[in-house]
Amino acid sequence: MFLMKLQSLVPEQEISDAKEDYKSAKRVGQYKVSAKAIYKPDGGYVPFAAVKDYVIDKSSVHVTGCCAGGVPVERIILITDEGKFPFIFDSQKAVDKVVELMKLCI
Repeated sequence: MFLMKLQSLVPEQEISDAKEDYKSAKRVGQYKVSAKAIYKPDGGYVPFAAVKDYVIDKSSVHVTGCCAGGVPVERIILITDEGKFPFIFDSQKAVDKVVELMKLCI
């Protein structure tokens, strides 16, 4: 049974069939990515139709007891009229996969 509540992080942009879209999504890192949106583990999603631009950069995340406190990661920041939404990935290959899916919709 599908218990997760899916909620658009961009209030005026929702996917009408979000549950079906989520079921068709593929896992990329900790996120699920479909042809219409990227879904966070908590059920929040950013519809690609709301994305005006994006930025790819490198960052680091804090990990206690490892690598002097920081591990390098790849990051994609989706820019919408409502704000910026960062998504963190382990590899550039994962970021490229998300960008490829997103370009089909933008």
